[in-house]
Amino acid sequence: MNNTVSLSDKDEFIQNVQKWNYMESQIKDANEKIKKMRTLKNDFGTKICSYLERNHSIKNKIAIGNDEIHMYSKKEYTPLSFSYIENKLKEIIQDENQVDFVIQYLKDKREVTITNDLRKIHK
Repeated sequence: MNNTVSLSDKDEFIQNVQKWNYMESQIKDANEKIKKMRTLKNDFGTKICSYLERNHSIKNKIAIGNDEIHMYSKKEYTPLSFSYIENKLKEIIQDENQVDFVIQYLKDKREVTITNDLRKIHK
């Protein structure tokens, strides 16, 4: 078996690294723009909801062209972190060793998938 890399394979590798790096930069820039836009959108949304709440006579929907914006109430749940689960288990299980056992069991039995990926490190 030949372990040497042909010149065309090496050239393709270099091009792939350059393209990957370019795409990584483009994605980073786009994500930064989206984050700023999402923050602005949330700020506008908060102001709109406050206005609608203050003015009860206005319905909770706004017509914009062929679209409508609806204000609604939603439930937001805290994440099911191990510390949250542990605290709630302590409320119903008195034996702390049992709680520790259950938490460790859940941690040990989590499904883990290992894949290779690339990460850009800025110097």
